[in-house]
Amino acid sequence: MHLEIVMGQSLREAMLERKKSPGVCPYLTHHSPKARKRSQLDAKLHWNAVTADYLTKSFARAWNDSHA
Repeated sequence: MHLEIVMGQSLREAMLERKKSPGVCPYLTHHSPKARKRSQLDAKLHWNAVTADYLTKSFARAWNDSHA
């Protein structure tokens, strides 16, 4: 699928920097888990890909930690 997005300069630079960095995941947003559980692997298209709720949960965790 082709998706065309109009982006600002800072996002464009971040995207281009990500494309240059070596990685084992074809996805822009990815995470290398400490442990790989079968249920987590089955929920993703690639073992380094993030699940749909990963960023939401991570943000909520960081938010809660910042108010401790």
